[in-house]
Amino acid sequence: MSNTFKQLIEPKSPPLDSRNDAIHRLLDAGISVIPYYSPVIPWVTDIRNVFSPFAKAERIEFEYLNFKLHHAQDMVRHISLAKPALGIKFTDMLSEKNYYEQTWNTLDEEIARQARAANKKYNIYRHPYGEFFQNTYFS
Repeated sequence: MSNTFKQLIEPKSPPLDSRNDAIHRLLDAGISVIPYYSPVIPWVTDIRNVFSPFAKAERIEFEYLNFKLHHAQDMVRHISLAKPALGIKFTDMLSEKNYYEQTWNTLDEEIARQARAANKKYNIYRHPYGEFFQNTYFS
């Protein structure tokens, strides 16, 4: 995610570089850390080479944006104001189940491809179309 979008949707959170540095310090100290990308937002979250920065992590976890949450709608609105073309894509995801599934399937495939190449484990938490997410983190 670019710093521009980060400021739009998470203005009070630490900079991405600071978060990554903290993860690296813990991993370098031998402390097990699972980097967790959330929310993964299509066309915004940069997942290129997502495994390489965290070579020492056993696995990485991803949670896709839950469009049913109120704050998610605010995020989408802010992103759409900055990039109107994305607003159209998000509207299509919300109104067309096939497009919603296709978009997430494409991300699933890319993450799986990268995980195989990096020989890493991963989990993806994906919210069903039109439904609230059922927490399965600890099941």
